[in-house]
Amino acid sequence: MIQVGLLGPNGRMGQWVSKLLETEFASRAKLAAKAGSKDKPSSLLSADVVIDFSSPAAMLELAKAALAAKT
Repeated sequence: MIQVGLLGPNGRMGQWVSKLLETEFASRAKLAAKAGSKDKPSSLLSADVVIDFSSPAAMLELAKAALAAKT
């Protein structure tokens, strides 16, 4: 099963993707972690893939966290 991380889960698209992962794609993928504007994006580093519906600054913070963790 694919472990999905979601950066920016509170907007319209983030909510839509969350719903899809919990319904139509539940047999193939799991929402493993999500990080909103007040969360640390490092929680997403354990996911197999991250879907980003956030701001450029949030994605840059996630990239820096991934580099620091050498993920």
